[in-house]
Amino acid sequence: MAAALIGAVGTVAAVWLALFLQITLVERRRPVLSLDFSDDYLDQDVSATELEDLTCLTYRIRVYAEVNKETARNVEVLLLRARRPENAVNGFHIPDRSFRWTGQDDRKVDIPPGLGVGWTF
Repeated sequence: MAAALIGAVGTVAAVWLALFLQITLVERRRPVLSLDFSDDYLDQDVSATELEDLTCLTYRIRVYAEVNKETARNVEVLLLRARRPENAVNGFHIPDRSFRWTGQDDRKVDIPPGLGVGWTF
């Protein structure tokens, strides 16, 4: 009887430990991404292009993956909402869309830990 009880408690403890470690390890290794954008003129994350009587702005934003994590796979950046100042001169609609990565033909990329990938819109 005591051996069966010890075996049952040991089995429950082993299952609990395995689940706890799996959840903890997965959570600890999960990729963490961050966006980086600078409005400083010297960083050139914002550039203006003159087209006849229209000035177009191009923004460069980088996505970084935190070090000591897994590689972030199939990363896609989506524009969900864009707001312009109320006193803006042109009020054309900016569509919601996914962005293409700079220098890539694909809309999804893998980002290794500690590295950054940029996209431009």
